[in-house]
Amino acid sequence: MMEIVPIENYKEMIAEAWSSDQPLYEKYHYCAGEGLDRCIEDTISRLSMCKDLEFFKVTLGGADFGFFATEYFRFGSFLTTFFIFPEYRSKENGKKFISLIRKYCGTDKCLFTAIFDNNDRAANFLERNGFDIIEIGVEGHRQYYVYKYEK
Repeated sequence: MMEIVPIENYKEMIAEAWSSDQPLYEKYHYCAGEGLDRCIEDTISRLSMCKDLEFFKVTLGGADFGFFATEYFRFGSFLTTFFIFPEYRSKENGKKFISLIRKYCGTDKCLFTAIFDNNDRAANFLERNGFDIIEIGVEGHRQYYVYKYEK
């Protein structure tokens, strides 16, 4: 059974996760190609700017499964970051993970998230799990997509 555990110091969790996923820091991260340490630093910097961030480790049978963080956005919860460790990635686990996040956020509310244009792996995951693009924007040298889940 998946469980969520609130985490205050998320830096170690981010470092552990990014270190376990070479394609993330080489291809999919905003700073892809700039090295693992730069990707970790960028993520921690972005998360530290969030005013009402809540960060959660997700466990499965006591083992680290992944994590997610939320904050308030517009009229619903914003999924600020999310990650499933590579050894747990499957369609079934992905659906359970999104279900867990929605349950935490309140299933009657919208759930928003955003990803950069180079992260087609996350885009595919979101779209498979019922998210739709509602907005496109630009930050720095990358285009981003805002997704919304509402059922």
